[in-house]
Parts: sequence; C-alpha cells; structure tokens
Amino acid sequence: VYLEDEAFLAYYQRFMDVGNWHSLDRKYTLHQLLKMVSSLHGDIAECGVYKGASAYLMCDVLQGSGRLVHLFDSFDGLSEPKQEDGTYWSKGALRMPEETIYETLASFSQYKVYKGWIPDRFHEVADLSFSFLHIDVDLYEPTLASLEFFYPRIETRGIILMDDYGFNSCPGAKRAADVFFANRPEQIVMLPTGQ
Repeated sequence: VYLEDEAFLAYYQRFMDVGNWHSLDRKYTLHQLLKMVSSLHGDIAECGVYKGASAYLMCDVLQGSGRLVHLFDSFDGLSEPKQEDGTYWSKGALRMPEETIYETLASFSQYKVYKGWIPDRFHEVADLSFSFLHIDVDLYEPTLASLEFFYPRIETRGIILMDDYGFNSCPGAKRAADVFFANRPEQIVMLPTGQ
C-alpha cells in the first residue's frame, strides 16, 4: 500500500512542509498517473508550480526519455481572484521565489521554466504536443486559459489532471473545468483525492 512506499514517503517528507500530510494522496495519485503516459509521445506541462514538488515527480518519470517538462508560474502568487473564485484566496497568495524551483529540481536538466502570468507565455510551446498536463492554479481564469490552450495539444490517451477541482476553496477552478468540458466528449472523473 502507498502508506508503506518508503521511497515515495521519503520524497514527500523532503519537499513538503513539516507535519503537512494533507496532499500525500494527491501527490501519490499524480505519481501513479504519470506512469500511464511514460510510453506516450509528447512533453509534460504544469501550470502552477509553487515549490516544484509535483514537477520533481514529472522530471523523474521523464528521465532519459528526451522529453521535457514545461513549467508555467508567475512566482508572484495568485492573480486577482474573480467573483467565480469565492472569498478564500487573495491576490499574491502562494507566492514563492523562482529560485525555489531550481533548488527542488537541482538533480534534473530536462525542464524549462516560463515565468509570467498564465497564459502570457503559452505561445512559446504552441508547436508542441503533450502527454500530460497538470493544472494547479486554484482560480477560474488561469484554469480556463490552461484548458483552452493545452486541450488541443494533448496526445491521444494523454491525461489532464486538475489538482483543485474538488475543493470548496477553489470553486472557480471547478467552474472553469465544468464550463470547458460541457460540450466536449470527455467527462471529468472526480477522484477521491479531490483531483
């Protein structure tokens, strides 16, 4: 069982705040889903990087593959929440120095960081395809912008994982996903982790 996976637990303890076990199941789910795309073509993208704990797992799964992890973050925290986002978040929350990502990923080289507000730098990867997209931006507008840009660039059998979909603190992220997929053939699968 995953609670006895010593290598994974060591990874988690290395990157998460002391005593913070609230996202252990989400990180493990991400770790397992990444295995499902390891044989696909296409790079990996993450929108919302924070400290880089998820990016670490993405880089690890792509080691030696020649594929890249593309990381998008303002490093200035969240943008101004809109009405759809409720009252939990405030502008600038989750701010993290850009240097933190380089420290977290010091043992990897197959990634590229795009500092800026979503979607301002997406055009730099417009010619690429992706096997996996991780969206962890908490708010309506950047979630919708991420889906609109990356959806047509996802490989067949690729995965879009939305970290914030099932959390009361992120109603805008859920609404953006619901609006985006309302007229598309794919159904959103709610996981018990809230993803």
